[in-house]
Amino acid sequence: MESNLLGSSPGSPLCCPVCAEPLVRVERCLRCENNHSFDVARSGYVNLLLSSARRSKQPGDNSAMITSRRRFLEGGYYQPISDEINRQFSAAAIESSCIMDAGCGEGYYLARLSDQLPVSQNTRCYGMDISKPAVVAAARRYRQINWLVGSCARPPFLNDSLDAILCIFSRACFEPFAQALKPSGRLIMVTPASSHLKELRGLIYENVIDHRRDKFIDAAAEYFDLIEEKRVTHTITLPDSRAILDLLAMTPFFWRITLERKSHVASLDALTVQLDVDVRAFVPCN
Repeated sequence: MESNLLGSSPGSPLCCPVCAEPLVRVERCLRCENNHSFDVARSGYVNLLLSSARRSKQPGDNSAMITSRRRFLEGGYYQPISDEINRQFSAAAIESSCIMDAGCGEGYYLARLSDQLPVSQNTRCYGMDISKPAVVAAARRYRQINWLVGSCARPPFLNDSLDAILCIFSRACFEPFAQALKPSGRLIMVTPASSHLKELRGLIYENVIDHRRDKFIDAAAEYFDLIEEKRVTHTITLPDSRAILDLLAMTPFFWRITLERKSHVASLDALTVQLDVDVRAFVPCN
């Protein structure tokens, strides 16, 4: 599957983050009719995150966290999640000419999905993350996909331009997602189910509270209807401290753990945890 070179092909879904006009490829940049211009990096990604949309100088995961994430995911521990996402695409025969992964990280899930899609569909895949190190890592590894630095709160996509959006353990911005999706489009979300990583959470918190599974359905209800739900459970055995710390680094717990508890987690020789997630498909409300 070939990249569309970030806006070079007709019907590009990208829009300017400043004025929302369509972006087109002009040599080594993307440009709108109001002459807002964004350089395409040598590795192929483009930064469409405005400085006003950043909450810090370097938002999102840093390079060390991205390295941990890639190492962990390439260990196959979360492959059951990826397999279920791919199954939903295949089973639903999603009209997937244009797909966006919102909060794509270093690209694992979108790359595996891209590899399964028929070449004949001429599918264009876009991975977007607020973390520049994540997008740089993805662009260097997966050249067949278009990579963007951008915000889920203001995704740089034209209204009614996307056939599918993936949102995997990422911030769900339902209103802009609904605007970017075609009326026939689909949002596929992966969220923690009640027992997800309960054993790891038990090492971090005094009191472990089960994740509330229905809160994402409630939050989506104004803009989306739930049409499919699959709970994926799997027991994972992490064989060494590096794998355990890699998992910690790709969770929100990384920012909350005390030094004392982190030291204890790092001292473990192995850890068995429960993978427990919901993979849900939504369609825009009529």
